[in-house]
Amino acid sequence: MESTSEYIARKREELAFLLAHAGANEDIAVSPTVDEIITMKFRLRARLMTRMIEEHWDVTESNWNAKEAVEFAGYTLKYGYQRFDLSISSKPMYPHLQRRRQLPPFRSAAAYASSGMGAIATVLLALDQLTATKGGASVYALEDGYFETLHTIRTITRDLRLELAADCATLGQTMRFRTVGPPARVLLIDSITADDASDFIADLVATRPTLILFDTTCYELGADEIDRVLVAGLAVGAPIVLLRSHVKLDSLGTEYGRLGSATFVRPGSIHGESKELFANLVGVYRDVLCRIGTRPVHTHLIPFLHDAEFSRLNKLRLQRLGENTLALTESLRLRLDGERFRIGCFHHQKYLTLEPPTIETRDSLLRRIGALASRARDYGVPIRRADSFGFDFVALTDFVDLKRDRHVLRVALADLPEPVIERVSDVLVEWTNHEFPDHHV
Repeated sequence: MESTSEYIARKREELAFLLAHAGANEDIAVSPTVDEIITMKFRLRARLMTRMIEEHWDVTESNWNAKEAVEFAGYTLKYGYQRFDLSISSKPMYPHLQRRRQLPPFRSAAAYASSGMGAIATVLLALDQLTATKGGASVYALEDGYFETLHTIRTITRDLRLELAADCATLGQTMRFRTVGPPARVLLIDSITADDASDFIADLVATRPTLILFDTTCYELGADEIDRVLVAGLAVGAPIVLLRSHVKLDSLGTEYGRLGSATFVRPGSIHGESKELFANLVGVYRDVLCRIGTRPVHTHLIPFLHDAEFSRLNKLRLQRLGENTLALTESLRLRLDGERFRIGCFHHQKYLTLEPPTIETRDSLLRRIGALASRARDYGVPIRRADSFGFDFVALTDFVDLKRDRHVLRVALADLPEPVIERVSDVLVEWTNHEFPDHHV
């Protein structure tokens, strides 16, 4: 964990980086407060967007001035009408795909979308369309994957059958011994789950899935978990689609824009049953992207996503965030009655959950969260009510524990200095004592 002086020095680097990309000349305070850092970052987000719009004022929905291509910030845009045919090319966003010699042979292509969920839904609908005349597909996943992804498979697709497992060992057994059902077998790995499926990837790919879908949203772009899945999948000839929401961890806490992506990775030696499916998947994905209106908005392309300095700063930032999550988890375990308050831990270390002793509805829990955010504000602790994660403040929201079917408090940590994390622990403990009397020791 960091001291306050180390935190400030690192945050000054982040602010200087954003100022440079915004083309702004502005002094950074020698010792800015946490609130000043948060405010300045969101203001710089607005200036970054303003700069892009002003410098490319003639880029609108229609290519009315007949530009062959538009280039900015490492992206090349080609289009006639953006919603219909926008094509965006850039170098690979995942560092692993740039280090080709360290992976088995492959080809890759990325397609951006209007959001992470937009990319996921578009891939699922494309897969549904491609397998509809061939008996559909079974999608094997852990039961605590992202709820919207699971809901989309259940309610919007027609020929995708969801096969859920409680843990990775059971998931592998289910895939290995399932002898009936649709011929196409899709392995869905989700970074949001409590357990790390990449630890079991060798066992899972031994079942030779037709396709691997991998939601990387909760990982840093260069994370080891992504590398493990790529290496294992390519080694057995299984094509992979890397799916991502970029709004959470890819803009230094600014929520720069609503942006998602699907990166299609084809092994050099793709196994037979996957070849035909994957050959058509990218094309059908782009067609569905057009038909359901999920192409990205060009103003939401993150202007520093491919910058090496961003990668360095972001890696440090997320390391500190993970360390803080572990520290707060340990603190709450020591200070709360484990018989009354259940702490949920996640391998990605971006947040923890706290299950209260009473059964809560979403509305009742949100009222309690509002009281907690208000208490934190009175104490000058950087805690906010926000339905996402990856901010420079601690974000609170309602979260559904799918395994236990309970509404729980999600506490998404930030890369704050050690003294502030201690105060966050204090506020949480005081809140539990106030909201749930007689359940705190």
